[in-house]
Amino acid sequence: MAARFSPQEVMETEVKRRLGAHVQRRGDGFTEAESMGMLQLVRSRWREGWDVIAQLHNAQFAKHNRSADSLKKKFSRLYRSNIPPRGAKNHQAITFAHIVHKEMIEGVPAAPGTAVSSVDGETPVESSEASFQPPQGEERTQEGAAETEHNWVDTAEVPAAATSSPAAVSVPATVATPPTAASAPRPRARVPRQTTEWQSPAVFPPDATPLPTDDLLTSVLKVILRSQYQRDLDREEERQRRDEERQRRREEAEQRRQEEDRRRDEEREERRRRSEERAEERAENRRRHEQFMQMMTVLVGKNSAPQQRDTEC
Repeated sequence: MAARFSPQEVMETEVKRRLGAHVQRRGDGFTEAESMGMLQLVRSRWREGWDVIAQLHNAQFAKHNRSADSLKKKFSRLYRSNIPPRGAKNHQAITFAHIVHKEMIEGVPAAPGTAVSSVDGETPVESSEASFQPPQGEERTQEGAAETEHNWVDTAEVPAAATSSPAAVSVPATVATPPTAASAPRPRARVPRQTTEWQSPAVFPPDATPLPTDDLLTSVLKVILRSQYQRDLDREEERQRRDEERQRRREEAEQRRQEEDRRRDEEREERRRRSEERAEERAENRRRHEQFMQMMTVLVGKNSAPQQRDTEC
């Protein structure tokens, strides 16, 4: 079954793809030894606040000058990450971060001198921060590009022989590797339940700087909303333009119809007037013809009377 990714993970993957793997981003630059030292300090002194943890961490790792926000965000990224396969980079740090986070949620104080099983369930790790000393010469340096978060999850498993080698993984100087049976089953790390009960103001103050992915997600949402609003405006303008075009066509059609009716009325009136003129003309011709006939009848009667008298004589 295909894995489901949250929108934040998808956004982080897109940012890494666009910016490239060799771009310094927030939370980068921590070696495994420095991450383990930070986790030891967080486990024992998280109730005192991140400022105290930052001072102790900078005193322990003088090469770097980490701020409280940087350590807090690094720890947040570690315990929120999925545990990578055994032998991958940061496997021990991520698993230890889950253990520390679980203790912080449950409110279990870390007893000094107690040992906690490490990533593989084989090598115990001292809980006291004084017992953790970074190995000299094994701290990996970053050349222009820091160690990115996707190396925690996307790295392939390495052979078991490389895992057991002392030069493969940077571990504390006090870590001892007890003999283990080849057939002994290894315990599985249980992912703690994600809650916010332990996030007191001393650990994560409310004015913490948001993650860059949140800003990027907000920017993307703003761009999407702006484009949607512009698209709605364009649709509204197009609808108004079409309505105006239809109204103009209706007005032009109505004007043409009125002109056609006026022309037909004028033609009808012209035909009626011509018909009346022809009727009057015919009546006048008939009247003149009748008058002419009457005059001819009178003249014929006058001429026939003398001729009749001459005949009688």
